[in-house]
Amino acid sequence: MADHQDDIDADWLAIYGIDLDAQHVPARRFIALTDRLPAYQSAIAARIAAEQQDQQQEQAPASAAPDAPQEVSVEAMNLIMPGLIETVEV
Repeated sequence: MADHQDDIDADWLAIYGIDLDAQHVPARRFIALTDRLPAYQSAIAARIAAEQQDQQQEQAPASAAPDAPQEVSVEAMNLIMPGLIETVEV
């Protein structure tokens, strides 16, 4: 949480209208309201979403990359784009 303090400060000011540098907030209230920040459109919510996306990309198999070439049979290609490939039986 310490590495996200600037985001927390900005979210408190934007969402709750409280400047944490100017006002004392009891610890219990600080924790309770900070825990709710991801529920709002906030800097913390954006950071969490970005971290989750990074984790999903790291866990995804390399073959699932959207730009990776995929092998498709001639029959499947003809179903997708009829007439593109002519097949001849020999």
